[in-house]
Amino acid sequence: MALCHLAAAAIVKADFNDGIAAGVSGPPSFFINGRKVEGAQPFDEFKTVIDQELAAAGG
Repeated sequence: MALCHLAAAAIVKADFNDGIAAGVSGPPSFFINGRKVEGAQPFDEFKTVIDQELAAAGG
């Protein structure tokens, strides 16, 4: 059981470090095609970013 907790702690720490490296300052944080969207946002904010990214990709 202790090894399972250590493995889980290592995974959480790695995810935490990845978030810090990506500039995440706290939850909730989302990335849409590399664009950071922070905080609790309404659906329309996500839709706008997704539509912009699709247009930029030619979709």
